[in-house]
Amino acid sequence: MAHASQRSYFANVFIMFQSLLITGLALLLAWKGFAITGQFLAVLAGNIGFQALICWDGLRRYQHVFSAIKDHKAQIPI
Repeated sequence: MAHASQRSYFANVFIMFQSLLITGLALLLAWKGFAITGQFLAVLAGNIGFQALICWDGLRRYQHVFSAIKDHKAQIPI
């Protein structure tokens, strides 16, 4: 939704945050001796963080989304 509303700078900042989070966690977990499991966990945490930020931004900006889903009269039959 950030790209669709011409605010791709938000997506770029979130991707930068994801990259820094993955790199930092990967280095920390490698230093702690978690090997490939730590690398996987770092990528998983980075992706979860990115998705959480994108969802937060979308829900913050489009708060009426859930009310439109629940309003059956406003939906157009296909």
